[in-house]
Amino acid sequence: MFFLTFLTLFTTIHAGLITGTFEQDSEIVSGFDSSYSISGEYGSQGASFSIGEYGGQSASSSLVEYGGILSSSSHSGEYGGPGGLRFSHSTNQLDGPITAIRVRINPVNIVGIQFRYGTKWSQYKGGFTGSEQEIFLHPGESIIQVTGKYHLYVKQLIFITDQHREFSFGHGIGTSFNAVPLHSGTVLRFISGRALLVLDAISFHWGTYYSGFSPNGHPEG
Repeated sequence: MFFLTFLTLFTTIHAGLITGTFEQDSEIVSGFDSSYSISGEYGSQGASFSIGEYGGQSASSSLVEYGGILSSSSHSGEYGGPGGLRFSHSTNQLDGPITAIRVRINPVNIVGIQFRYGTKWSQYKGGFTGSEQEIFLHPGESIIQVTGKYHLYVKQLIFITDQHREFSFGHGIGTSFNAVPLHSGTVLRFISGRALLVLDAISFHWGTYYSGFSPNGHPEG
């Protein structure tokens, strides 16, 4: 996919874990600068790396080991402006897969957002003007692509699922983005971003479907 020119690997064994730093240069293909660097641990932590930029937005990927099984993850974004207070749903994903989404919109912007993980809603982030819309995913359904538009704030979000359904919020004005996972077979696990009076910016974090939960979003066992 990318044309690799060289790869340098430095590894150090410490306390039974392999830590390493990778540096890699690649050609620019179809406007995508695929040069990237890799750093981190392989073991219980895994390795993470940033993979260039596309349309001014960065993408990154990591390989993380869970219970001896190597799992692929990546993230897209962030998309939006510089304002707002930072938030992350990285701990919410432990409640289960994404099962529902609430989005508040006004005639100009995405005002705020809230996700349900398993059966628990995350904290709402954003302002309180405009109207609220809510969608529910089918049992076992996952989000595999998000497109939209942004300028100083997030203007539009379109969530696309692996059951060929699309959920559109907001208005199509601004710079377009198309967020997809870097690894096949992975889905949207959680979001992060910045918000205050509106949704200022958003990122999408991809990974394998949470196997600890049944398709209806409830814990197994």
